[in-house]
Amino acid sequence: MKHDHLYLLYEDRFYKDRCPECGNRELITDPKNGEIICKCGLVLKDKIITQNPEWRAYTHEEQRQRERVGLPITLTMHDMGLQTTFHTDRDKYGKILPKNTRARMMRLKRWQKISNIEKARDQNLKRAMGELKRISGRLNLPLHVKQEAALIYRKVLKMGMVRGRSITDMVAASTHLACRINCMSRRLSEVVTASGRDRRRIAKYYRKIMINLNMKLPPDEPAKYIAKIANMIKIDPKIQNRAMELLHKAKGYSLLGKTPSGLAAALLYIAGIENGNRQKKTQMELAQCAGVTKVTVRHRVRGLMKVLKLKFN
Repeated sequence: MKHDHLYLLYEDRFYKDRCPECGNRELITDPKNGEIICKCGLVLKDKIITQNPEWRAYTHEEQRQRERVGLPITLTMHDMGLQTTFHTDRDKYGKILPKNTRARMMRLKRWQKISNIEKARDQNLKRAMGELKRISGRLNLPLHVKQEAALIYRKVLKMGMVRGRSITDMVAASTHLACRINCMSRRLSEVVTASGRDRRRIAKYYRKIMINLNMKLPPDEPAKYIAKIANMIKIDPKIQNRAMELLHKAKGYSLLGKTPSGLAAALLYIAGIENGNRQKKTQMELAQCAGVTKVTVRHRVRGLMKVLKLKFN
């Protein structure tokens, strides 16, 4: 496969650039002191080499003229962004080429594109990265989550798991797994809606990828859904804070096996009742934002009130 050595180097760097203490990937670079620091306070490197260019540019036009490199290497493109391109209508001096030369350059550019995807695996990757771009765009995922999803899919493709299966379904399963790894509050139903595919098949492939890659993920936390649902339905921050307090109180009890988004909706409902009827949202509104039924929210409310020993008139 093309660029295999770059893929391995990128994979190694992708998993090494995280804090060994807390596992966080959002590292802070201090160019003034030459240090890379984690949010937990650990200094990972104290002598770094600046990657900035040696020249300065004050306008966008100056920067464009002085740049000597292309796009950075990325796993979200089938050729990792290393494809060479050229203009078909002008020469290096900016002069317009003759008609016959332009036609010949267009044929050369077309053949170059064909030659870059000569293998079946390259064709598979090109289609898969297009699907990943579409799904991640609908889910509004950050770049590091897209990179993780692309890396998972490349591993799956290398193991031969994609053969005989839908590329879109495997990309959707890889995207959901990347969201779980990076603690992104994206439910499986949202990934299914973004991909437009069958839920059962995506869930099946998701479990199969986890087993084959030997991944063990912690259970989903309701905390990350509280802020998401509150922002969707425009709930006061005081109610969000109270819902988080109730969640910490209930953590001593068994909440395993319960839908995290349903628990978050129930906690916001209880916190709204405590704060007064003006701020209270109905169970139907919360259920729609959480992606669960009204009956699920009602059962979670009863269970939490029993666990937390709360009574309302």
